[in-house]
Amino acid sequence: MRRNLLLILLCLPGLLHGQTTVKGLVTEQNSGNKPIAGVQIKALGSTPEQTDNAGFFQLVFTSKKPGDRIIVSEISKKGFEIVNKDVVNNWLIPGNPGDKTKIVMCPEGLIAQNTLKYYNISLASLTNSYESRIKSLQEKMAKAEIDSKTYGELAKTLSEQFENQQKQLEELACKFASENFDDCSAVHKQAFEAFKLGKITEAIRILESVNSETEIAKAKQQQSKAKKLMVQSDSIIQQNLKKLMFQADLYTSEFRFEDAERTFEIAVNSDTTIFSNILKFIDFIFNQKIFKKAVKWSHTLFNIAKTDHDKTIALEGLSFTYRVITQYEKSENFAKEAVGIARNLVLKDAQMYSLDLANSLDKL
Repeated sequence: MRRNLLLILLCLPGLLHGQTTVKGLVTEQNSGNKPIAGVQIKALGSTPEQTDNAGFFQLVFTSKKPGDRIIVSEISKKGFEIVNKDVVNNWLIPGNPGDKTKIVMCPEGLIAQNTLKYYNISLASLTNSYESRIKSLQEKMAKAEIDSKTYGELAKTLSEQFENQQKQLEELACKFASENFDDCSAVHKQAFEAFKLGKITEAIRILESVNSETEIAKAKQQQSKAKKLMVQSDSIIQQNLKKLMFQADLYTSEFRFEDAERTFEIAVNSDTTIFSNILKFIDFIFNQKIFKKAVKWSHTLFNIAKTDHDKTIALEGLSFTYRVITQYEKSENFAKEAVGIARNLVLKDAQMYSLDLANSLDKL
């Protein structure tokens, strides 16, 4: 008996070796971080888990290491749906064992309801801004400040801009509906409340009351002075980056494209490691036909891509942009590279990445 116990104790370090623990928290969207208990969480390679009364959970993997992808088979609770699906779909084992992954849920059907609501608000603002600018052009032509040819050219540009922005409204509405304002600054929350009432000009005024570029610079100075202030400073930076991205989106809905470009640029230059922010900026400048800048930031996007999935997105963007500026050889090379990476992804997980390969082949 004692001999068997001794063997178990001797083997125990080996059994424990290689185990990786992932901690997390499930909260309700826009509730002041209210925890959700009883959420079922299942991931391949880990035993099923359920959140406790404080919303916490812990997954234990025996064959994964930091940086490996977590493949989720279920995160569910009756009457709820996941809000931040991007976090779940791109979930990686964190390098720091103490890090907690935050999963946000909301009552079932609320995202679809809010998406429609925010789409209608954005469309109304976009339409009003477009009509206002067309009316202004008509008044200038009536006063002979511009001739009919100039009017036609400017009106055509406005029409193209209106059409481009209209195509992006659904994606924008989905983004707003999936935002969790528990992680945003007070000014950001206040501006969004104005947005929900359809008062977009007022929302912009609220956002402009805080100079985020200055706030970020101050927070970075604090980070360099004292380690104990790093967490607080990082929170300030991230909140201001979210606020800037929201501010830029609202500028576009009012045809203030120069303001939007400047605001996007402040955000991406303040932190050149956030893939989603740079991708959003590239999409904006591409639609504005600023192709030289789109190429530059597309290369940056590829350089910061942490996963092969992200690399295919960056390469497809580079291929498409070079094709538009008629540099076809470069376009083809980037497309082929994207296909190569996508094929390797399919070999690892056909169900997850077959669409990536289809998209890459389509681009090629």
